[in-house]
Amino acid sequence: MEELEFPYTVSVSWKDGDTMMSWNEKCAWVIENLGLPGHRYVYHATWHNMTFSTKTEEDACFIALKCS
Repeated sequence: MEELEFPYTVSVSWKDGDTMMSWNEKCAWVIENLGLPGHRYVYHATWHNMTFSTKTEEDACFIALKCS
């Protein structure tokens, strides 16, 4: 059901040189601009990436531009 509600997906891979601070800033930007998870987006973290799924294509583009 979640896939139907949040159909637009952006996968942001962990990169060499990424720091805890850089990821904190990316996640803070998403929260500041899209609110807390559940309303406009959800996310899932793995060892390889963080995947954001959004309700709108526009929000997915914002995340891709900021976090990629």
